[in-house]
Amino acid sequence: MPEEKTSRKKKTRIPIKFPTGEDRRLLAICMAISLFFWLLVKLSQPYRTEKNVELYFALPEGKAFSEMPPKGIMATIQGTGWELLYDYIRSAQIGLSYDLRNVQDRFVLSRGQLRSEILSRLTSANMSIIELNYDDIVLLLESKETKRVPVRLPSRLTFAQGHQQHGEWVVTPDSVTLTGPASALADIEHWDADSLVLTELRSTIARSVALQKPSSGIYLSTDKVEVEIKIEQFSERSFWVPVKVLSSTDSVRVFPQRIQLTCVVGLSDYEKIGPGDFEIAADLEGIRLQKEQRNTVLLQLTRYPKHVNNIRFSPKSVEFFLLQ
Repeated sequence: MPEEKTSRKKKTRIPIKFPTGEDRRLLAICMAISLFFWLLVKLSQPYRTEKNVELYFALPEGKAFSEMPPKGIMATIQGTGWELLYDYIRSAQIGLSYDLRNVQDRFVLSRGQLRSEILSRLTSANMSIIELNYDDIVLLLESKETKRVPVRLPSRLTFAQGHQQHGEWVVTPDSVTLTGPASALADIEHWDADSLVLTELRSTIARSVALQKPSSGIYLSTDKVEVEIKIEQFSERSFWVPVKVLSSTDSVRVFPQRIQLTCVVGLSDYEKIGPGDFEIAADLEGIRLQKEQRNTVLLQLTRYPKHVNNIRFSPKSVEFFLLQ
């Protein structure tokens, strides 16, 4: 049987020709002309954009705003693309200034006045204002005062084992001067710093701590304070302290007459304290002896040094009786 032959057509590839030389320059010119006419058409159409308008006020001497006015307003402007582009290049934002030095208590900045003054600052008379994000702005003036208040420092401190705080914190400055409208300062009795959180303290530290930012219209004389906290090791010390009897008669006696007291004290004050710095009292004023009963009274710690901590004494009560 004769062998059948199949013929396959060879696939041919058509080469892509890229412009070169004069053709490439001609293509670039055509694209540039097309882009120019496209921009010409696009920028001739109306568009809207937002423009920031900053407000500036000159106040009378010794006066402040009861409530701070907005620092600026946002105006929605409409115009052709060319007008908006030129306006933006010339001035990205508008500033409006108002002299209130002859105003006593109240000034109204109306919406109509704002529109008129903004329009006068635009670069084209054909541009228009579509919207303002404020209506009438009512400005109330009152006396400006200063007030000095102490700085309060919220904190959460933990100490390494065997260590404690020595003495009081040193905060510099310990008070701050506030300046602002009298009504806003009236109820302020202190000014808080940011919270100070420190752990495992074992040596004296110094930190700068920022003050909390005031509300609009109030100004602080400083924005931070310096804090120093002294840290030292401590140890326990024990004393035998005599019981002081508070009574209207000298014939009352108590037992025991001395109480063992234990306290925690920093090493810098370890040798400076003694039993005479403490007072444990039994107050018998108005108490009567009960026959056939055990007469006891609770003891009170009535005096101790401020720089000692964790004071304990035992027993907590004593027996009392009359001498005949």
